[in-house]
Amino acid sequence: MKDEKRTNPPEPSRRNFLKASAAGAVLTLGAGCAAMGCAVIARTIPGSRAEIFEEHEGGSHFTFLENPTKFNRLVTEFLE
Repeated sequence: MKDEKRTNPPEPSRRNFLKASAAGAVLTLGAGCAAMGCAVIARTIPGSRAEIFEEHEGGSHFTFLENPTKFNRLVTEFLE
């Protein structure tokens, strides 16, 4: 039996995967975090948007805990 080298299929590009998303997304992030990365990801996913929570809005890392009223409003608007 011939010794064949097994190769895995190439991993799909994350960027291509995000572009193929049909659902869209709302990305939330505190202003003190990597907000630019969030904006780039939102531009990559069709039908998506980035929402930055400023420090006075409780924007740190856990936006859903720090400002549940704004977070829930954004998610509800996105789902409607």
